[in-house]
Amino acid sequence: WKPEEIIWRIGPEKDQLKTIGYVNSTYSSIPNNQMLLVITQEWHLENWWPEATFNQNYIPFPADDIKGEIIKIEIE
Repeated sequence: WKPEEIIWRIGPEKDQLKTIGYVNSTYSSIPNNQMLLVITQEWHLENWWPEATFNQNYIPFPADDIKGEIIKIEIE
């Protein structure tokens, strides 16, 4: 978060991050208040979502939750 923009990046290492989302005041209002980190399990088609780990064959949701581990989160 910056006063003028929010950038979302993901990747295996800090020097290998991909930008997956960007918002600035052209698109929306950037709040100047405390933000909370919320992590959810979501599924998107792998042909447009970066870092998809497997071919979903256009099936958007698995039958059961896939357990994973968040190793590190860094907020600048």
